[in-house]
Amino acid sequence: MLIGTHGFPDETPDHQVDVLCHAGVAPENIPVDHAVGAKVSRHQLDLVLQRLGGDGVVVITPC
Repeated sequence: MLIGTHGFPDETPDHQVDVLCHAGVAPENIPVDHAVGAKVSRHQLDLVLQRLGGDGVVVITPC
């Protein structure tokens, strides 16, 4: 599973989602959170980690 991230609140992840879809990742496997700050809850990331279990791998792409 891949997660596309972006760096600024006014940016959209549309380009990264398009690239991931073009690479063969199903849209339902590209969760996107919109959050600012280290202490903000990231609900989609929490769901990904829950789905992965103990032996999964997460790849996060930088913006």
